[in-house]
Order: sequence, then structure tokens, then C-alpha cells
Amino acid sequence: EHLKSVAKNVRERNNIQNNVRGWEWKPLPYVLATTNLILHDIELPNITYRDSLDKSLSQYNEKDRVDVIEFIEIYFKGDKADEDKKRIIKNYTKSITTLNY
Repeated sequence: EHLKSVAKNVRERNNIQNNVRGWEWKPLPYVLATTNLILHDIELPNITYRDSLDKSLSQYNEKDRVDVIEFIEIYFKGDKADEDKKRIIKNYTKSITTLNY
């Protein structure tokens, strides 16, 4: 809503439409995110149904860069919890350690 209120012309409003994007890997939050964006006048929400941690940091490139990242803390529950933890640790532990030092 804030971005829409400061958009000065149609071009800036189109930029908002084209540059809001996200990922969600659970069905209900995916539907909620998509619905929320539609209710806030984003005509074609760019929410991808996938795990945002399914790629290692080295697989991201310039086109994947964004200005703002919002996320909810990861909760591991259910049958896939151990599998998901192992995958994330494998993909990110080395990169995060490198960034911290």
C-alpha cells in the first residue's frame, strides 16, 4: 500500500506490479499470499509454489537479486522434517559460515 501511495505515474505503478515476487512451499500460505496480493491490486501475483531454500546460494545469479527479503522463521514438522533439515544444512551451512567470517 505504501508503494502505491508514493507512485507518481502509471509507469511506477507498473513497476510495482512487475517487481513484487516471492516463493512459498506450503499450500495454504501460498494461496494466502497470492490472495493478499490480489486484494491489494497486484493483478498477477508472482508467487512461485516452491521452497525458497531448494537451491544453494551458488546457484543464484544477478537476475535473482532483490532489494528486500521477508521471511518467517523455518519450522520443521512432520515426516519431511529430517530430510528438509539435511538438505538445508548441506546447501547453506558452508555459505553462511563464509559470510560470517
